[in-house]
Amino acid sequence: MNKRAAVIVSAIAVFASMLCCRCCHAQRGELWGQRASLFEMLGTDSTSIVFLGNSLTHGCEWHELFGNPHIVNRGINGDVVDGFLADHPEFVPEPFDLPHWGKQPGQLTLWPHIHDTDGFFVAKLRRKG
Repeated sequence: MNKRAAVIVSAIAVFASMLCCRCCHAQRGELWGQRASLFEMLGTDSTSIVFLGNSLTHGCEWHELFGNPHIVNRGINGDVVDGFLADHPEFVPEPFDLPHWGKQPGQLTLWPHIHDTDGFFVAKLRRKG
């Protein structure tokens, strides 16, 4: 794994560990609380490839699909980046540049009917300090 990939995987693992905050369970509902508690108990390590997201992530056994036991699914139905940022003020969106789409404010959604591509969502977050 190259250095950039290792940094991205590490950042995702940190993001996933921050996702598991017990204080937010009541605000997000019972399913969110159950999943967050489970993820807190299961944890991740430096070899984990963490898949975050909402129902699209939650509803798939990614480790089986990719044949990789290091993939851990931390998707929660209804969870979104804005909710994470609201619950974790120590993170902020990080602007980024993409070829063809230019400078982005930290999040970008590509729609098939608008951008002539498959649908994608990209977010880049940075911990303050």
